[in-house]
Amino acid sequence: MKQLKLIIFVFILVLVQTLLSVYVNIYGIVPNVMLSFVIAYAMCGKELSYSIGASLLCGIMMSALSGRQFFMVMLIFLYSGVLSYMSENARRKVPKWVKTAVFTAVFTLVGESIIYLLTNLTFSMNAFMGIIIPTVMINSLFSVPMYFITRRFFCGAKKRHKHIIL
Repeated sequence: MKQLKLIIFVFILVLVQTLLSVYVNIYGIVPNVMLSFVIAYAMCGKELSYSIGASLLCGIMMSALSGRQFFMVMLIFLYSGVLSYMSENARRKVPKWVKTAVFTAVFTLVGESIIYLLTNLTFSMNAFMGIIIPTVMINSLFSVPMYFITRRFFCGAKKRHKHIIL
């Protein structure tokens, strides 16, 4: 049941990603909600195998959508999901939504830099400041609501019970 729920949710995210590319275009940059979902799902995950499955599924779907560097995008998604899951096991006093935003920023920075280097075979400061840094900021901003949506559907957010005090 959990796998079916994940597949349906990823399919909905693919639809949202394609719609975002048409309607939400901030300085020519489209937010990557799939990467935000992978990291948020890894933060909420109970088992590493589910995190790996979600990362691979989202990586394959995003690679098919983007059409660039298929295996590199898939590996970036896989590594981001696994490393986010492994770092979540180290308990700290930082809220998970902050960790999700930071990990999304880091993995977007690394992933976009690698993909930019592989496609253009050169690196300039104008590209870094004009493309990669705005992409990092926009993806980090979109990762916070994605964390709360993911927590609601997959983590079983705790329901508050009202107690009657007599």
